Amino acid sequence: MTNTAVYKGNIISSASYEELKISKDSYIVVEDAFIEGIYERLPERYEGIEVNDYGNDLIIPAFSDLHMHAPQYAQRGIGMDRLLFDWLNDYTFPQESCFRDEDYATAIYARLIREFLRQGTFHMSLFSTLH
Repeated sequence: MTNTAVYKGNIISSASYEELKISKDSYIVVEDAFIEGIYERLPERYEGIEVNDYGNDLIIPAFSDLHMHAPQYAQRGIGMDRLLFDWLNDYTFPQESCFRDEDYATAIYARLIREFLRQGTFHMSLFSTLH
């Protein structure tokens, strides 16, 4: 169990879109970067492993994206052969001007959020346009 980590706190998890579970004062065990389980009492087999105790803090096991330019979602993977300023002028600024149209912006943002959730990203710091 060399790649095992144990965390203690108030754990918020979900088995589906409809179900939210709060495990107060519980343990989450991570083995080889995968969640092995969430327990009210730590199983004996993990005895002796250091517990990272976060007290009354929340633990939300999910991916986080801390820097995402949401309007650029529609142009992902385009213009990779360009220098930054050429890419901004040729792709990004024209794309971002489309967000003046609220229906267009709503459709793109909805697709972006669905895709992030599908991939397990739960926290995002999203940058938008001036619109």
